[in-house]
Amino acid sequence: MFYVGDNQNVITWLTTKQAGNRFARFLLLILRLLEVRYGFQLCPFYIRSRHNTTADLMTRVSKALADAAAKELGLREIKDVLPRIGELLDRGYTRRALIW
Repeated sequence: MFYVGDNQNVITWLTTKQAGNRFARFLLLILRLLEVRYGFQLCPFYIRSRHNTTADLMTRVSKALADAAAKELGLREIKDVLPRIGELLDRGYTRRALIW
């Protein structure tokens, strides 16, 4: 299976199956479990995009500009998701796997 994206960090994470960010590490673990369970392998490719106006927008501009762009795109913020994900990541592997 191919994944094509313009975020070099994500491509590196998917290629090496390693990330410094604990949320990304958890998602990579889930990806590996899915690859084994369903018998596929993800092959990431980087493609430079000059026209992707939303890539990194929410992390590289001011909050006011990001909020305006999100409203224009019809996106909404999911509140309090990080503490919930943090609670899940703090559990042992067995308990996490049972939830999924």
